[in-house]
Amino acid sequence: MLVVGLLALAGCAEAEQGYTSVSAGGLTVLTATDLVGEPGNAVSGTVAVDDAGCVGLEDGDELRLVVWPAGTGLGTDGRIMLPELRNVAVGQQLSGTGIPVPADEVDAGADCPTDQAEVTVLDAVGTVWGAH
Repeated sequence: MLVVGLLALAGCAEAEQGYTSVSAGGLTVLTATDLVGEPGNAVSGTVAVDDAGCVGLEDGDELRLVVWPAGTGLGTDGRIMLPELRNVAVGQQLSGTGIPVPADEVDAGADCPTDQAEVTVLDAVGTVWGAH
């Protein structure tokens, strides 16, 4: 597992938020290096992968790049390992909360391009359902 870390400023006035990327088996997840300090907005979607191998959430026909909670990793089987000892697989649906951050402020050392103005930094993953 390759872990690359770089710090970047997030849209949080109180503190800097750091980001890192974790890659395994052709997939890449962007993760926060610290817990997000404020509660986020409701977020839901289907876990999906873009052409660059970056894992995000698909809602309808839009795939949004997301930053997963601090402590998230990737298993050798491609499952996303959440810090609370749960796994999420591509194709499963999830709901949780997250905070929008300008996409140009998230530099995690990974080639995860986005044409979106904002990236959602997940602060919590609640319910996970669907086939894996």
